[in-house]
Amino acid sequence: MTVDRTWHLEKANLLVLRPDFSVPDGFPTQCIETVLVEPPGGVTFQVEAQFNLSHFNIRSPEPLLDLRWRITVSLVHTSPDRVPVGSRLFAEAELVAMLHGTKNAEPGATPNGGPAAPVDNSSATEGPPSVS
Repeated sequence: MTVDRTWHLEKANLLVLRPDFSVPDGFPTQCIETVLVEPPGGVTFQVEAQFNLSHFNIRSPEPLLDLRWRITVSLVHTSPDRVPVGSRLFAEAELVAMLHGTKNAEPGATPNGGPAAPVDNSSATEGPPSVS
């Protein structure tokens, strides 16, 4: 996943990232995984990421269900200056496969040997997620 926008939720101590993802079959309401963050021109580091089932309040009467419910990515205890736009996130191959809809297993296994595969999605939505 390449970060194209961030929102810092100071009270929750979360950094919400965009893009977000369609909800794959069998995805839990929350999944916490260790990811590798590679900032442009910066030092690569590992951080805990929350993958949350989030609801977007869309006022149009006809939006697709896929645009109302998305998987959002939030980094815990991370400031916006550590993850600027253009940063890349890498996650375990199992989680990446699930987010791409190629695997229906629930993520959550302890990382074994560090993050392995990039997370990518080109169908991102606009705006920050609502809290659900």
